[in-house]
Amino acid sequence: MSCPTDHVPGSFDLIPSVPQAPIEEAQVAKATTETGLALRDRPAPSHQWQLNGEDLNVEVHGHGHHLVVLEAGLGNCRTSWDVLMPHLLDEVGAAVTVVTYDRPGSGRSPASGQATTIEAMAQRFADLVQHAVAVTADSTDVTGATDGEGASADSGEPAGRIVLVGHSLGGLLIRCALPLLIQRGLGQQIAGMVLLDPTTETADAYSDPNYYRQFGRLLALQQQVAHLAPLRRWATTARRRALPAATGEAMIAEDFTPKSLAQARREHLALQEAVPSLRADPPAPPACPVVVLSAGHATKAAAPFRADVVAHQRAYAESLPLGRFESLSAGHFLHVEQAPAVAAAITRLLT
Repeated sequence: MSCPTDHVPGSFDLIPSVPQAPIEEAQVAKATTETGLALRDRPAPSHQWQLNGEDLNVEVHGHGHHLVVLEAGLGNCRTSWDVLMPHLLDEVGAAVTVVTYDRPGSGRSPASGQATTIEAMAQRFADLVQHAVAVTADSTDVTGATDGEGASADSGEPAGRIVLVGHSLGGLLIRCALPLLIQRGLGQQIAGMVLLDPTTETADAYSDPNYYRQFGRLLALQQQVAHLAPLRRWATTARRRALPAATGEAMIAEDFTPKSLAQARREHLALQEAVPSLRADPPAPPACPVVVLSAGHATKAAAPFRADVVAHQRAYAESLPLGRFESLSAGHFLHVEQAPAVAAAITRLLT
């Protein structure tokens, strides 16, 4: 299968998926050494945040004044940040609160009755950040609901600096959410954004109907496989080998399910529908620092697409007043293979 760069579920799996180089075992061992406890074993519990009529499963790590909010790629939920999390907390220490969550229909968040569109997902992320700001200001309550505008019912003091981090499709979503956050008066607090091998809607692949057709077929196949335990186990062998054992099992248990894959298909269609309007009217260029970390590895199938995708990632970073582009020696999951480097990039924006 030939696809461009965006993440799909099971991109460590045996079923062909995204154009990234296979992760060599030695490389994985280096990337995942000393990653701390798996997400399921860490003391931070999940919480249900109610935002605009939706229930979101959220994890809050740390109790610091600064805030880092992570947006996962298409087909992934909060468990995809497991390898990065201990590195990030070690880098920043007690000064930061880190928030991860499951989009509706993924992980432990129930499906939403609202339409799945890029605009709606960006709106939701902006609501999440706004609520997380209030939670950070009053760390004694991480479970409160918000009113219809997404503002916290508890309006404590504003948080410190905020860093937004998005992987793959998540990178596009936080770009779309930033103008909303600025409109809500949070612009001065946003220290920057880190985009991890982000979706670049301007790349040629995203105007290619074959990409969406092939990608859609893959997701449909994976959704069928996820119903059958023996095939599900076989299809996720590579992912389980590429991650710390508990982390891999947690991601598979929550990402590689019929429910989560159905949501991935909806998000994939939302991207296809949004690209023409995003090209005609892109999100306003950020004035804050933006770090674009690009995957330096690609599979043979991805090679025809990868050069163009990277060129657009670089062009985006260089078009910004405070943009920086860097290629890392890793595949699409930079925060797995290069967790220390990604954590350092986030930390620099807070110091």
